[in-house]
Amino acid sequence: MRPIYKYLLFGLATTLIVVVLVALFFIKPWQKKDTNKNSKAKTNVAIIDKKDLKHATVITVDPNKESNIDVYTSKKIVINLEIPKGILDKIQKIAIIPYTTSDPANPVKILIFPQNLTFKKPITVTFDLSRSAYRLSAPEFITTNGRVTGNTQLFFTNKLFTNPMPALISRSTETSKSITARILSAGLYSLTTDGKNKSLYARSALKNKKVDILTTLESASALLFNKEKLSSDEKNIVIKAIAIIESQKDASVYEMYTAFALGQILKDKKTSFSFFKEVYATDPYEDYLKFACGKESETPDKLAVLANTAKLGGYSDVEKKCIDHARTLVVEESRDLLNGDPTTGELVAQMRRNDSFGLPAGTNNPLQKRINEILVKEIKDLINRGASKEELSQKLAEVQTIGKVDEKWQDIVLDKISQKAYEDAKKVIDDPRSTPSEINQALIEAQLYGVKPEGDEDIQEAFRKRM
Repeated sequence: MRPIYKYLLFGLATTLIVVVLVALFFIKPWQKKDTNKNSKAKTNVAIIDKKDLKHATVITVDPNKESNIDVYTSKKIVINLEIPKGILDKIQKIAIIPYTTSDPANPVKILIFPQNLTFKKPITVTFDLSRSAYRLSAPEFITTNGRVTGNTQLFFTNKLFTNPMPALISRSTETSKSITARILSAGLYSLTTDGKNKSLYARSALKNKKVDILTTLESASALLFNKEKLSSDEKNIVIKAIAIIESQKDASVYEMYTAFALGQILKDKKTSFSFFKEVYATDPYEDYLKFACGKESETPDKLAVLANTAKLGGYSDVEKKCIDHARTLVVEESRDLLNGDPTTGELVAQMRRNDSFGLPAGTNNPLQKRINEILVKEIKDLINRGASKEELSQKLAEVQTIGKVDEKWQDIVLDKISQKAYEDAKKVIDDPRSTPSEINQALIEAQLYGVKPEGDEDIQEAFRKRM
């Protein structure tokens, strides 16, 4: 069998294995099922839409490089993963499978696989719902109201935790169309919007000795800012987590914000953040915020977090400086992108920021136009060089999620995908060296990529002759 076919079949086999693992993870056939017809409990069965499966991707994470990837879903939710350097000790392939549900209270889930991975540094995950029909119960735009909790949660389960655990949410940048979380492990992540079981899972997390400090911070926020009390043991766990954040010289503003807010309510005073005292002789936190808000390298999102931190600390002048700087940067970034050679991912992220900071609606029109132009050019390039059906499917998912291009281009890509799927499957079936297993896999792949009826009949006939 030729190497290219081995590669395609290996990729398909890998995808199928991951899908089976996802199904087993949810369905759990080894567990006893409730056969009581009068039971009111509902079973949330995970069904992976074929459209979502096509959006699954495998990335290679190099510990010496930063990565930034957009993953799309069939319901037009864009999931961005910002992966810093040094999250793993060695190069690792990670599969990312998104899928959507019909439940508005649980619109999207994402599996990061293998599930046994833990990260040395947090990954930033942003769910952009602006193009979808879903909205969150959060402010329409980023504000400086010092928001510290909310109904929307990102719960995760993995090899260590069979019960849902809350991931740390950036409440100060959460809007009705976008939410950002910080995660320290792989696993299945489920975005919920109704606040159901928030306190229950938070309390459960604080009792689990294996949880990471980000989950500890989010759990404590869910309880304390819901005016629920902590036991002395729980309080000690939270104070210890705050102390760890305080001692980290490279702590992110996301963690610092939550730690600062929790420190105020637990200690009834501002947290010390001892490393600031080594630099500043006056009020260390106020001086740090002034310094950070003036840095040209800070992103608008991080400046918004700093502005909300200043709000919690009562530093109104610093708060205004931070948020004004953030808004100025957003405007400048849009202009610079249009004057440069941006990627579609950069343009989508910029449109999200424009929305989040309440810029006029027309601000995004030039950005969307550029996205459309790039997508059409990329489609033409893929077709001209005879790209694989996998590449074409990824591009189609991107077009359907973020593009507003003439439908004829989508039809052209669909036809090419169908043609490629037919050709690939026919070659495998006609190859006398192909095994029955390889032929069966070729048939599955052809169906997955939507071979046209006439092509499917031809493949089935060739299959019958071989078998």
